[in-house]
Amino acid sequence: MPDAKEGPRWLKNLLRLPRRTAQSLRRRFGRQYALQREADRYVRRELPSERVAQLLWVDGTTSAANCRLLYYLAATAPQGEIVEVGSYKGKSTVWLVEAARRRGMHVTSIDPFIKPGGEEGFRRTAERFAFGPLVTSHKALSHDIGATWSQPISMLWVDGCHEFPAVMQDITDFTPHLVSGAAAVFDDARSDQFPGVVQAIQTLIQDDRFQFAGILRHVAVFRRK
Repeated sequence: MPDAKEGPRWLKNLLRLPRRTAQSLRRRFGRQYALQREADRYVRRELPSERVAQLLWVDGTTSAANCRLLYYLAATAPQGEIVEVGSYKGKSTVWLVEAARRRGMHVTSIDPFIKPGGEEGFRRTAERFAFGPLVTSHKALSHDIGATWSQPISMLWVDGCHEFPAVMQDITDFTPHLVSGAAAVFDDARSDQFPGVVQAIQTLIQDDRFQFAGILRHVAVFRRK
């Protein structure tokens, strides 16, 4: 006999189908997702499928779609430093480094490595993908580095502490150094779990120095005008 729970679960999935279908259509045809579609095409054109599989091997929470987006934004960025706030085991880092390697650029990665296994995992990732001089990794809070930062930034990826004061501090420390056309990308910008991120990026949405490209799933993208 079928499990008694099978019916309710099946019904719940059926009721969710219209909403999921609408979400899929928005992602496929919605104007704000044009950037993601462009990134997906770029990765398919520039990276062999075997290399993509290798890059996705790294443990972490960054989705495959977000990884492709980060690679595209870094690979098409103006010249300058690529800055990553929050690396954990380096899943997003490998995609930024892959772009930097092809562009002759450099990545600065900042993480206090508070999460268990993060520092060791990042070190293994750095060895496996031969980061070498392409990456400067700081075991520090982002403000420890951002307080004295002075280099031009071509792309900024913020996935560190999600509390409002911390995100605001990252915005204050790093966004003034974004060069014209540079992207600033914020993770968890649509999650009810992290209202601090949502609140903080409102300052950039209202800042006329930045163009808001939209929120793709839960990642907010801005361009420095």
